[in-house]
Amino acid sequence: WLGVWPLRRSLRCLLVQVEVTEALLQKRGRRWRAGAPIADNLWHYTTKLFDIMDEARQVKQFCEDKDIDLVAFDPLCEVQAGDENLAHTTRPARQAFDSVIGSTRACIIAHHFNKGHIALGGSPGMHWLRGSSAWYAWDDTVLLMTGKPGARTAHLHIVKARNREDAL
Repeated sequence: WLGVWPLRRSLRCLLVQVEVTEALLQKRGRRWRAGAPIADNLWHYTTKLFDIMDEARQVKQFCEDKDIDLVAFDPLCEVQAGDENLAHTTRPARQAFDSVIGSTRACIIAHHFNKGHIALGGSPGMHWLRGSSAWYAWDDTVLLMTGKPGARTAHLHIVKARNREDAL
């Protein structure tokens, strides 16, 4: 996973990507399939707007029907209606994510923040995590990836790992 950790077994994953075009998603898919067995017939693209609070039941049912182990949402600001900086608007989204995840699957939520500052040479830090502390308190683990635009490498920082402080 990310070229860093070996997986103990294959995972069935669902990616809810609402930011990129179909062409870019297909290009990424070809690159991913080169390194892992991904069935072509599992790819589906739609231009439908997505809001986790409206779609949670359908996503949960899909995950149960297809025995999904991991759900990834990218990016947070496009899958959650309302301002991700306000605790009262994030609460319904966090509850919706919790209902999808349940107790048997993992979830990755990509959250882009302060790209411009990092691109200009700033150093990463959790104080840049947009939104109230509600997301930080809700997250089990926070991975911070940094790199300069166009660079062929990125840095991965494990900022928070619940029950795995040794990982820090």
